[in-house]
Amino acid sequence: MYSDINNTTGTESKESSFRLKAVTTPALYFDTYSYMHLLADPDPSILNGVPGWGMFADFEFNFKKVSADTIELVGSLSQSKLVLVKANAEEATAYSNGNLNNLRTVAEKYNQTARFPFLNTKSGVRVSTALNLITKEVSFVYLKDSKLETKSLGFAFSGINEIVLKEAFEFDDLHIEKFILGLEDNSVHAINAGQNVPIQSASEPILPLNKILGVQYMSIVVPMEQAVVGSGAEFNTRRNAFLTAGKARLAAGTTFPQMNLVFDINEQLLIVNQIIRQGLNSFSALYIFTYRMDGDHFVLNYEQPLYGNAEVLENAFEPIIEGLHQGKFEFEYELTASQVRASGDNKNLAGFKFIGDLN
Repeated sequence: MYSDINNTTGTESKESSFRLKAVTTPALYFDTYSYMHLLADPDPSILNGVPGWGMFADFEFNFKKVSADTIELVGSLSQSKLVLVKANAEEATAYSNGNLNNLRTVAEKYNQTARFPFLNTKSGVRVSTALNLITKEVSFVYLKDSKLETKSLGFAFSGINEIVLKEAFEFDDLHIEKFILGLEDNSVHAINAGQNVPIQSASEPILPLNKILGVQYMSIVVPMEQAVVGSGAEFNTRRNAFLTAGKARLAAGTTFPQMNLVFDINEQLLIVNQIIRQGLNSFSALYIFTYRMDGDHFVLNYEQPLYGNAEVLENAFEPIIEGLHQGKFEFEYELTASQVRASGDNKNLAGFKFIGDLN
């Protein structure tokens, strides 16, 4: 097997023994450690998964449906969907030659150049469309009768140049089941009811950022080792204080390359993931904030560190925690760079403004 987890898994094949077993239904078990087990690994230091659960993936499956070239299965524990599609000779050769990495690269370049991608419906509604390569989801967001409608669908890279959705997106005249990646020009086209439709790009935002954080953009990635042009003096002062204290607390050579602010709108949580890098290894320190909406602003409240790394680093990270705690934040697009970025500005603490990439 190959995997799109990273560049190594995209080029180095992995083997696993497997068993077919007759239990309640016919079942398929992968029983030696493989890329499937990597996704399911309960240790959060492996892939930044949920402690005890990993990425909620499975490696034991029950059969659902079998046809000439496709086997559909569902995970025994987390109910994750697995579809095995027989590769033709061209596809098999492409996978062996690292084509998964090519597909990831095209998608990454597309995200860097397409500022505000959208699909048009026959009634003139712009459906904002985004590829999230971290969560492996495509999001569709639009206004219907002045109400914000959202749909996020898991996807998989497939074949020579396809992104296949977990299920079809349907709205108005749109019936989107997959996208085609342009390997030569880094483009993305939707396949709408069998027809090739280009995704358009707007020069200005289609929807307010505060409406789609946690929906279309899941996180803001803030550089921490250097000041970003446009960031506030108060934030940079606190950032430098954290870097000094954090590096004094941990092993020599430790760096803190970025802080990821991850929005969970279902639980109304902001999860602050401070990345710790030691040599070639990266670790996470997770800090949990709840939030409530005050008009268009996010009001944050610090709750607790999550697990060991965050507890060890909490005192050093205190200047940042204090800057976020009970802050009334305005999140806006930053359009000065070629890649779409965002700023978070604490209206209760002058100068506590950070800027980062949207993911």
